[in-house]
Amino acid sequence: MAKMRRNESKSVLAQQRAEVRRGAYGKQHVGDDAGSGAARQAMRERVQRMQEVSRARERADELSREPIVRLVEHLTLDTFRLAVEWLRLPRRLLEVALRRDRHQPA
Repeated sequence: MAKMRRNESKSVLAQQRAEVRRGAYGKQHVGDDAGSGAARQAMRERVQRMQEVSRARERADELSREPIVRLVEHLTLDTFRLAVEWLRLPRRLLEVALRRDRHQPA
């Protein structure tokens, strides 16, 4: 029977630990099972944040290429639409109140 040397058992254990770490993202110890799900979720959130930052940068680049006249045009049109909606608001509220009165039994 061959002798089992002390260094061999340590190297086998080290290899097992390395395989566990490689096999499941976030595991630190042999038998550690709870950390991998949280680590995957953290990685997903990190990737989502990176995608959001990337989209924001792309949008900023698009806006920087757009002429300033067009941006001012959009701003004035949006302001005008908002003002019109604010002016229509009392009329809409009155219509809603009148409809409720009609539908309620006496």
